[in-house]
Amino acid sequence: AFSLLFIGCERGDEVEPALVPAARTSPAAERAIESISAARCDHEQRCSTIGPTSEYMTREHCLNVMRADGFDELGICRLGIDQDKLSGCLAQIANQTCGAPFELARIAACRSDELCLD
Repeated sequence: AFSLLFIGCERGDEVEPALVPAARTSPAAERAIESISAARCDHEQRCSTIGPTSEYMTREHCLNVMRADGFDELGICRLGIDQDKLSGCLAQIANQTCGAPFELARIAACRSDELCLD
């Protein structure tokens, strides 16, 4: 005689994990990142670090690198950007001299703790 054996799996009271939307950078922060990236690449252009044998192959390459750096610093700004302080940040970028390493985090006026609205 042939018999089939069915083994069932009981499903307990499993709770589906709640889906929480990912926090998104504010549009104002995205615009600030673009402005800061453009200002930084203007600086790099003045300092001759954009070109085939330079640190940045093209302006677009420079912008991509600067955007990534900007998102690292300002991507946490969920409520927006203080526009007056952003103007100060952009002015400080414009006044940077060539030759010294340029890191956004070293410019106090451009850090998230200064620019992000609480």
